[in-house]
Amino acid sequence: MTGKQLINLLAKSHRRSHLIGSNYNGVIVGLDMEGRLFTVVNNKVISRVVPSAIINRSNKHTYQNPGGDALWPAPEGTKFGYEYNTEVWRVPPSITGAVWEVIFHTTNSAVTRAEIDLVNNLQTGIPCEFERHVSIETHEKSLVQNVTEIIRYIGRKVINNKEFSLAP
Repeated sequence: MTGKQLINLLAKSHRRSHLIGSNYNGVIVGLDMEGRLFTVVNNKVISRVVPSAIINRSNKHTYQNPGGDALWPAPEGTKFGYEYNTEVWRVPPSITGAVWEVIFHTTNSAVTRAEIDLVNNLQTGIPCEFERHVSIETHEKSLVQNVTEIIRYIGRKVINNKEFSLAP
């Protein structure tokens, strides 16, 4: 799949995206797909792309994994985990329905952010901002992608380490 084909598929599926670099060498951010990153090198999307999961939507019965690279909260298991609070693995609606926004960009970089409320297996609520700083460097025959990921607690309550654990 080419970068242009992916951008067209996202548009056809009514999904917002943001392009860093070019659709020949760059990163396509799926803003309406958990802020996922799809890397394009020499006009080829090298990230996994699942078109049917882009066209369809996740719901409580089926999780649609469109591919790309997503920012996930860790840990997944134990009493602090975020994907098992119903006793089976699932992606919470706060992640699948998060509204990712571009808060800063240049031609070769962008910062995207979403507010996501997490609830761990202890039922501790953790309001957060997920943020990704992405920049690229293009060279004659390569593309260097730099990504810094941040999960920031934005709650007012002090939570101690016996109540939660959190890492990108």
